[in-house]
Amino acid sequence: MRSLYNFLTLFIVISLLFSACSKDEQSDSKSKRDCGFVRDYGDLKTDGCGWLIEMASGIYRPINLSNDYKISGRKLCFTYLSTDKGFLCGLQGDYYEEISITDYH
Repeated sequence: MRSLYNFLTLFIVISLLFSACSKDEQSDSKSKRDCGFVRDYGDLKTDGCGWLIEMASGIYRPINLSNDYKISGRKLCFTYLSTDKGFLCGLQGDYYEEISITDYH
């Protein structure tokens, strides 16, 4: 009886450890690292699109671009998360995926 109790306890502890590791791996897999060019697409008040980042995979709207990096034409490398939201702007209703920058490189 004692060995069954020890086995079950060990099994539960190991199961918890593996489940904790898989959650960390999932959160890391959502982060992406890329480089792009910061562009000023015009003032939002005058039907512009604000500050966007042009990357090889497309053009994105960072929701938290630091003022230190708001220099049109600047190359920027960073880690980001998708917000799963989009942003419409301009007279033609251009659509850009929004991203949240988590780190600058």
